[in-house]
Amino acid sequence: MNRPADSDPWWVFYDADMKRTTLMLPDDLAQLLEMERKRRDVSTAELVRRALRSYLVGEENKPRSLSFVGLGRSGTKDTSERVEEILQEEWGRQRKRGR
Repeated sequence: MNRPADSDPWWVFYDADMKRTTLMLPDDLAQLLEMERKRRDVSTAELVRRALRSYLVGEENKPRSLSFVGLGRSGTKDTSERVEEILQEEWGRQRKRGR
């Protein structure tokens, strides 16, 4: 396994700031993890750290997309400028209908 020497300061600090976590994995996922660990020649812990970092942080800290953005597209480009007018029109229609 490719691991820095114990005398390497990076390795010493890397271990010192870690929290131990236990994972319960289904057999199929554990088998895939073991195969990938061997393929990359890293420890299971290192592979899990890399996978979690990639999943949680993403590449270069790219912002996560918001799933609700664009859901209520009106087809007009000046909605934000006319918000008061639009709300007044909509609320006025609802009052006339008795809502």
